[in-house]
Amino acid sequence: VPRRNMSGNAEEAFEEMTKWKKITLGLSLPVCVAAMAVNAVIHASHGHEEHEEKPEPSYMKIRTKAFPWECDDCGLFEQECHKACQAKKAAA
Repeated sequence: VPRRNMSGNAEEAFEEMTKWKKITLGLSLPVCVAAMAVNAVIHASHGHEEHEEKPEPSYMKIRTKAFPWECDDCGLFEQECHKACQAKKAAA
């Protein structure tokens, strides 16, 4: 019984695969870079309004227990609160 090959040979399939890899990279990379450049230009061209920070509502600062550091009412990354707390303690 002769062996039946499905379609073509492995060398031809490998050449076809490398051809399509090159086509894909050759087209998709410049398109992606161009799209990124267009988005950057569009983003940079419109004005960025600065919004004033509004005070947090009272329900946003609910504490069931104090934080375990020196300024127990300040969150871990609230630098302004820490500075104000330390200034208040230094003044007292």
